[in-house]
Parts: sequence; C-alpha cells; structure tokens
Amino acid sequence: MTYVYELPFFREQRGFVGHLLGGFQLSGVTTFETGVPLTVINGQDADSIGGNLDRPDFNPSGQTGVRAVPAIATATVNPCSVTVGTTFYTNPDAGGACINPANAQYIGLLAGSGRRGNLGRNTLRTPGQNNWNVNLLKRISLGEAKFFELRAEFYNVFNHPQYGTASVSPFSPLSTGVPANVFTSAAGQFLHPEFSDGGGRVIRYQLKFVF
Repeated sequence: MTYVYELPFFREQRGFVGHLLGGFQLSGVTTFETGVPLTVINGQDADSIGGNLDRPDFNPSGQTGVRAVPAIATATVNPCSVTVGTTFYTNPDAGGACINPANAQYIGLLAGSGRRGNLGRNTLRTPGQNNWNVNLLKRISLGEAKFFELRAEFYNVFNHPQYGTASVSPFSPLSTGVPANVFTSAAGQFLHPEFSDGGGRVIRYQLKFVF
C-alpha cells in the first residue's frame, strides 16, 4: 500500500502561523507479504557432477530443524567411536555431539556419494514481512516557485524484525539470508533467520531547496 496525505490546514502559508503550521505531508509504503521459497542445500558435491548445491536427505520422522553432518572415521578422528572407515554423524548445533541420523530431519551426504538427496526444492519459506516506511515532510514556501523542503524518512518505523531483508543503513551487516547449508552453516545458526540482518529501524533526514 502506498499513500500520500497532505494536511489541509494553512496550505497557502500566509503569515507566521501559516508558515509554521502549513505545508505538512505524510506519505509511506506499507508492505505485508509472505516469505519467499527457501531450499536447504547439502553443501558437498554428493553426486560428483560439480558444485555444492546438491540437496540432503530429508527424514520426515526426524526432529524439526535438526541436521546430521557425516564424516568418515579415521584412526585419529573418530569422536563417535565407530569402526575406522565407517561413517559417523554429528550435529554442529549441539556442540558437535554424535547423533543418530534417524533422529535428524536433514541428513548430509558426503562428497562423491554418487547420488543426490531426496529433499525437494523450495520446501521451506523465509519469514514474511510486516514493514512500514513512513515519510514526514514539511514544505516552507518562499514564493510561487521557491520553497524549502524538510523531510524525515522512517524506514521500518515500528522496528519489526524483517529477517533476510537488508537494512538501508550503510553501517548494517550484509544480509546473508537464512543459513540453510547442512555442512557449512555456522554452529547454532542452521535454519535460524534471526542471524541474518533484520532490517532494523533507520531514520534519515533531508533538507532541500527547490527553485
């Protein structure tokens, strides 16, 4: 929804009171929308075709949002105490603890496994938006063709979290989206949108002379 409302008072801005109280305008853009499709990726080239955008296996009986990352046990690296040369699984979001893949919802596939996972594309959605951008404008007339324009721009004026939506501030971190990589998403961040930029409130001021 986009809107512009010019206050009907003292539009002609006659005298001191007219210049003080006239020339105000309120406008904005309000957005309500669902999130966009999100695909969980494996993070390893499981099918050996190239790239790491293969998808993992999906276990509908597993715990929601839990991942199991596989590795091959060696004589020196074998935290789950399995037979050397066999595959063990850990959950980086639980401090790297060993996990039975039957308890995980997303099960990674090692590079060179020779197949793709059974997970489809776009099985999840990112969080939706509830965003209000509002402009408050004050125009000070200096004649028929000259005026000052003071503007206060409020982006996300109610400071609602808009995860995955980049902030307009040049000082905000880059928006990376929802971490959805079974192998490489940082510990504790897998499928947690709150670790991406939330597009917090930004207020910007402008002064313009029009002639």
